[in-house]
Amino acid sequence: YMISNKGIHYGGLRSKFTYTKAIFTEFSRKKILSLEHLRLSDFKNIIDSKQFSYRSRYLYKTNLKSLLIAYSYLARNLYSKEFAAYLNDTDIGKIKAIIEANKSTLLPTPFFKKFSQLLDSYVKNTNNSLRERGIAGLLYIGTQTGLRSSELVILGTNCIEETRYKGNIAYQLAYQSVKNSFNGILPIEKTIANDKVKEMVDYLNNLFQDHRKESNYLVPVFFKGELIRKVKIVYDYNDLNTFIKKLCILNYTTLDVLNTNESSMFASAFSVGNTEDKVLNKIAKNVGLKKGDVISCPRVKQFRVYFATELNERGYSERVVFSLLAHEST
Repeated sequence: YMISNKGIHYGGLRSKFTYTKAIFTEFSRKKILSLEHLRLSDFKNIIDSKQFSYRSRYLYKTNLKSLLIAYSYLARNLYSKEFAAYLNDTDIGKIKAIIEANKSTLLPTPFFKKFSQLLDSYVKNTNNSLRERGIAGLLYIGTQTGLRSSELVILGTNCIEETRYKGNIAYQLAYQSVKNSFNGILPIEKTIANDKVKEMVDYLNNLFQDHRKESNYLVPVFFKGELIRKVKIVYDYNDLNTFIKKLCILNYTTLDVLNTNESSMFASAFSVGNTEDKVLNKIAKNVGLKKGDVISCPRVKQFRVYFATELNERGYSERVVFSLLAHEST
């Protein structure tokens, strides 16, 4: 239902699927094999046993609520008054306060500039794999435009449009907004494209022109050096996030992200030897890092925050920022 109404690339689907999958797993462990056998006490016991934070409890409850409403509409009415009372019992003021406290922080300017330059040079280094050069190119465009990760990966080959402003040639980046979809149709939004974005899009178009046989995506998907068809159409957030961590590990000295005092300004981190990612742990070991060393890393959303902040500091109004970032409301 969500896919047909919002579209397969709608960012919120990943979160909804993750929470629904997790709760279904717990249902199976409790031998609850049908939603129609679910009792409110079963769900309460599962939630209470996990010792979730207030926000996590809220997310599990809202996902179960939407699931029960959809099931009740399509099959049999399971959304009883008892369920409704429990699932709607939330302090929204508390949730808003938690969201406000967890907003993405602003990256340090020296780091942001060095990281952007590293992405640009990585794309153009022919010794790197096509897969990672493509991902680096998408991330670079993200640093310059503030697009969401799910919008970057579905950029098309014809995403650059030429326009004129006061007699000068300027460029716009046309992209599909994942936040404002309706009935699975993603609306086309436009934002500014500086000369660096124009150059990168042209470079990626040329780089992948011989590998783009089944789609018009700017960067086709590769896996272990091979072009992927049918299995995976576009990269996802985890692909982008893993590459960000790799780049930070390989360039920790240049980026000054090893056990940094500015760790609170980064939304992510990689602790050597304390994560299950064997590839990243091996890379860290090869560059001389020790177990317990922490590499601070950005998330794609922080590029968006940086872009918006830069516009604000240059004097652009909130309405301009709202328009360029395709926010749902001011």
